[in-house]
Amino acid sequence: MKTLFLFCLLVSIDLFACPNGLEINRPLLIPKGLWGDGLSEQEFMKISGDIEAIYSPEIASRGAKLIVEKAWDSSTVNAYAQRDGDQWKVILLGGIARHKDITPDGFALIVCHEMGHHLGGFPRYEGIDIGWATNEGQSDYFSVMKCLRRYWMDADNAGALMGKVIPVALQNECGKNWLWNRDEALCIRTGMAGLSAANLFADLAWFGKKPKFETPDLKIVKQTYGAHPKAQCRLDTYLSGSLCEASLNDEMSSETQGSCHESLGHKSGTRPLCWFKPTL
Repeated sequence: MKTLFLFCLLVSIDLFACPNGLEINRPLLIPKGLWGDGLSEQEFMKISGDIEAIYSPEIASRGAKLIVEKAWDSSTVNAYAQRDGDQWKVILLGGIARHKDITPDGFALIVCHEMGHHLGGFPRYEGIDIGWATNEGQSDYFSVMKCLRRYWMDADNAGALMGKVIPVALQNECGKNWLWNRDEALCIRTGMAGLSAANLFADLAWFGKKPKFETPDLKIVKQTYGAHPKAQCRLDTYLSGSLCEASLNDEMSSETQGSCHESLGHKSGTRPLCWFKPTL
């Protein structure tokens, strides 16, 4: 029997069914050529293809095939993860790459988030049909800590940041956590990718406040929240993932495995309490 389910980065406005979306949302269509913001088609194809090439062998080793559908012509601002039998899919709709808040690095994070639904580990959604999928907050955590770090580990990350306005709070946190300039630059770059994505989420929410590194979400959940957190909470997750020093090669198969956790003595880089409830 095939398992067919879609996990939306935002809220579907197509005919697909998605388990959760933003609590308050503003669906958006951005056709090709509407305005000049966002990525070019070449950037869209290259970034998604690069990440596909990184993870195709790993998914093949699990007896499945990774299929990344690059729907550049679609106007919809969204992205999905889906499984259909042994086909593990990531569907990227062109509208999201044309949004004014999405940088090339922000788009790379979105691709990594969808990959995280397949490979992000614990915690997962609950249910027979959707138990394979890593939940939203953990997919965000995976996207920066594992996927972007792997994608950019040999890149000129300091060069990629040239000319960008780096928030002082991000620079300070990365500087405190990473002793080597090379690691600090990678931390800042992944954090900036997170800011791009979080700004998108805020824009698509009615009355959404722009998230900032200086204003973390102080909410503490009573149980782990599996759906999409608010934009500020998601930015907090991206920052934590950027700060976590766990090995990028260790799978996050349990609450502590491959991640930063207070029970392991970590003071930074842990999953934010605005969506995650530790049990240890």
